Amino acid sequence: MDNRPIGSVEEAVGRTTAYNSEIGNSYTASLSLGPAALLESPGDLSGRAVGFLSYGSGSVAELFIGTVTSGYREYLRTDEPWLRGRAAYTYWL
Repeated sequence: MDNRPIGSVEEAVGRTTAYNSEIGNSYTASLSLGPAALLESPGDLSGRAVGFLSYGSGSVAELFIGTVTSGYREYLRTDEPWLRGRAAYTYWL
């Protein structure tokens, strides 16, 4: 396991927010988008431990911890046409 200290928040979580910056606030879908963005980021994560924590108002939280399996990249579906074909819209009152 890699126990090197993390130098900044950006270094620690920056790769997990790549999709959120593309699609905007995704509310509860953020817990799914974070791991997807991390797995698609450069570098091989095989054998690495990862954890994702989600918390909301009240006393609700979810924590998922696991180890990335070798060969994970062949199962990624992040190059889907619906992701590439999106259009930006702005709503003004």
